[in-house]
Amino acid sequence: MEKAQEIINLYDSLAEAGSNQDDLSGLLRLGAIPSATTSFLPEALARLGQKHPRLQIRLESGLSTELTRELLQGKFDCIIITQAQRLDDALKPTLLREERLVVIAQKNKANEKIAKTKDGDIALLDHLPFVRFNHLTGVGRIIEHHLRMRGANLREIMELDSLEAIQRMVAKGLGTAIIPESSLTENSALLVRPFGNPPVTRKVSLVEKHRGQRPDLTRALAEILKDALTTTS
Repeated sequence: MEKAQEIINLYDSLAEAGSNQDDLSGLLRLGAIPSATTSFLPEALARLGQKHPRLQIRLESGLSTELTRELLQGKFDCIIITQAQRLDDALKPTLLREERLVVIAQKNKANEKIAKTKDGDIALLDHLPFVRFNHLTGVGRIIEHHLRMRGANLREIMELDSLEAIQRMVAKGLGTAIIPESSLTENSALLVRPFGNPPVTRKVSLVEKHRGQRPDLTRALAEILKDALTTTS
C-alpha cells in the first residue's frame, strides 16, 4: 500500500516540474465544507484558475471532522472547515473569516413580539419546534455546545444537512433554526436575530499540514480566498 501510494504521488507531481510562483501548475487536492462550496469558494476558484491556468483542482465536499481526518491521512493538500478549538499539532490553520450565528424564524407578528423580549433568541427556540443543522458538522457542534450552556428547552423535529433546505422549512412556519449569518438567502419571510449576546461565532479556516507537499499551491489559494472574501464583504 505504501509503495502504491508513493507511485501515485509521484505521478501526480509530474506536472509540478515547470511550476513557478507566477505560473503554478500541478494538482491541488482540496476538501471543503458545503457552506463554503455554496458561498465564497466558487468565486475564489474562478480567480485562481484565471491567474494560474495550468493549475488543476480536485474538490470534494464533506464534514469538518471527516475532512480533517482525511487531511491527516494524506488525501488532501488543504481543507476549508469550521475550525475546532484545538487542531492536531501537525496541522496549521489560516483564518479566513469569523462569522456570527443567527436564529431564524418565520416573520410574523407573534414571532416578532417574542424576539423583542429579553433573551429573545432563546425565547424563539423554546417557543417553536427546532430544525437542527447536522450536529456532526463543525458548526453543528458549536451550536449544540452553546444551547447546552444556555439551557435551551428544544422540541427537535428535523435534522438536515442543507442550510438552504433549513431556511425554506423555517420560512414556511415549520420551526426555528440556528445557521451561519453568511448562509442567509434573500428571503423576506424570515425573521433574523443574533444567537447570543455577544453573538456566538464560528471560525472558517484553511487548514494544511505544517509539512505539506504543495505549500506553494495552498499559499496561493489562501491569498485568493482572503482577497475574494474582502471583496465580498
